[in-house]
Formats: sequence, structure tokens, C-alpha cells
Amino acid sequence: PLEKSPRLALGFETLAVCEKVLSPMELAWSRRAGRGGDRELPVGVILQKGVNQARFPGARRRGHHEEHAAIRLGHCLDRFDLTGTGLAYACRYYIALIHYKKTRPEMRELPVQDIVDTVAQLCIDACHKLPPDLIAGFHQAVAQEISPLGKSVLLKLIDNDRIAREQNVPVCHDTGLTIVYVSLGQEVHVVGGAFQEAIQAGVRKGYAEGYMRKSVVGDPLLRVNTNDNTPAVVHTEIVPGDRLHITVLPKGGGSENWSTMKFLLPGEGAEGVKKFVLDAINTAGGAACPPLTVGVGIGGSFDKVTEIAKKAILRDIGIHHQTPHIAALERELLEDINRTGIGPQGYGGVSTALWVAVETYACHITALPVAVNIQCHAGRRASAEI
Repeated sequence: PLEKSPRLALGFETLAVCEKVLSPMELAWSRRAGRGGDRELPVGVILQKGVNQARFPGARRRGHHEEHAAIRLGHCLDRFDLTGTGLAYACRYYIALIHYKKTRPEMRELPVQDIVDTVAQLCIDACHKLPPDLIAGFHQAVAQEISPLGKSVLLKLIDNDRIAREQNVPVCHDTGLTIVYVSLGQEVHVVGGAFQEAIQAGVRKGYAEGYMRKSVVGDPLLRVNTNDNTPAVVHTEIVPGDRLHITVLPKGGGSENWSTMKFLLPGEGAEGVKKFVLDAINTAGGAACPPLTVGVGIGGSFDKVTEIAKKAILRDIGIHHQTPHIAALERELLEDINRTGIGPQGYGGVSTALWVAVETYACHITALPVAVNIQCHAGRRASAEI
């Protein structure tokens, strides 16, 4: 009789261990797989198939008594006459399965509403409060500025931030196209809705609750305002861990419109890069609302170089690139830009730029792509982790 099979003990023992590490649906399907199946398939494949089908609705409707499940598992072992290497194979399969269940990271569930609320608040914070490193950059520029008119502009920018904070209003009427950078931990499981829609819903909510100007048109040629500042531009990176890091960067049109890129010849090197950056700054003049934060991307492809140039402006003022020759290039560019004499708001002075940040990426042997992303004095950004 099946109940007296010595393999029944193995069935009970295996189920007892699996009970601790398998989810209910996976366990139910593993038990069902114990009935057997296609005799041409190894038992491990049959049981693997059962586990892989754990999400099938039928698993939710069928309960299995532990004893019956053990008998079925024993029957499966009997049916395939798993003795010697066969029985060892089955045991190794379950050991591997149990080890995977014990060692795999647990998925952290994150409700989409948390994402919506976080993005909404970041939109408001970014537009109403300039980051501390930028304010510190204003104060440093005031101390160095030799132009009375330029110094007056800088002091007004500092005062403007104070008023925005006190009255809870945007620091600039142009609250920008919303750029969202997301680092999504691979152990995060977003539940309750779609991830991308949660980001857009957060932007929609933030711009409504923060009483901020809606600056997005749905079609670039028909020019009809979407009236909620969506869609945002979302950059998503999958990273290790179980956290979600979000940075919101509202990008105004006055500075973005002067951003540019070009493919240089590889032989033009660092001098060619500096010339291109300075040409871009001189072309923008006061129209980009200096003092500026200048992001420079070098390398990559047509799309990658502009991506890293924009990402460069997220770096705090005062933080140089970790590679010495790139850090040296940042210093040279900052000095050269401030020697142009454009000054704060284009009124003249030595504070055309507060900072220059350069990011690089590998590129093709025939290319030297360079991009310049210009950020105005309202270098708004806000970050949070959930």
C-alpha cells in the first residue's frame, strides 16, 4: 500500500521543510505536482513546472491536506522508481529549491499612492525652496562680485528665495517641464497600480496643490496646454536594494532652450570641448538667466551625452568630479566662463556661473560628442527616498 511506502517519510519531510519556505500557492502547486505527470519527464521538471505555475488561479481554489500531499509526492517518487541516482536527483532538486527560497531577497511591497504623494510633495518643495548648496553659492558670489549691479542682482535672488519660503510660493513663475530621476531597487514590488502612471499622477497632484504654472503642451506643433504639467520626463534606473529614490528637477524654458550638443572630432580633445562650452555660454548671454549652473556631458552616443549633461546639474555646487583631469577641466571651464563678463542676469560682472559639473561616458573611436545643459539661477531640485 502506498501509505506504507518508505518514500512517504521523504514526502512528509520534504513538505515539512517546504511549508516554511514556500508561499501557499507555490506549495499547493508543488503538492499537486506530486501526483505525477508525463512519465517522460524527470520528477524535478514536473515539480519545477508546478512551482512555476504558482500564480495560476486554480491554485487559489484548491486546498490539499498535508497527508494527501505527502502521499502524492511519495507516489510521484514511486511512479518514477526513483532509487539510487534518481532519488538523489529528486532530493537535490528540493534542496536547491529550498536554498533558493531561503536565500533570495524578500520583495518589499510599495503602494503606488506612496509614490504619488512623494512626487507631489517633491514638485512643491523643488519649486518653492532652492537647495542649500545653491543659496550658499549665491552668498559666495556676492563676496566675489566686483560689479555693483551684479551684486545687487545676487542679493535680490537671495531675498527672492526667502520670500518664496515665507509665503509658500514658487521662486520663479516658470515652474518648468518636470524631469524625474528614479532609482528603483530591484527588490521593490510596486502594488496597487502602474509605476509610470504613479509618477505622472504625482506631478499632476503637486502642480495643482502647489498652485504652480502649467507649462506643458501635449503636441509640440499644435501647442495645446495639457493643463496639469504632464507628461513629465522620467528616467528610471534599476539598482540593488529595496528602496526607491526619486529626484524631481523642474527645468525652465529660459535655460533649457540654450542647451546644445555637438559631435567634435576626436583630435579636438579638451581644447575643443572648452571652446564649444564657451561658445554656448556666450551665445546664451543673459537670456539663460545667470548666474548659471553648467552641466557638461562628454562621450557616449547622441542620446547618452545629453542625458549625462543634464544629470550633471544635479550635483551639489562645490563637489568636483572624482577623476582628477575631469575635475581640472571643471575648474578651467568655470574660470573661463566667469571671464566672459556676462554677469548676473546679463548685467555684467564675474559671476556668470556658480558651478560647472562635467560627466563622461565611453564613446566610439570615431567620435567626441559634447553636450552643454544650462541651468538658470533657479536651480531647483528636490529628492526623497521611500
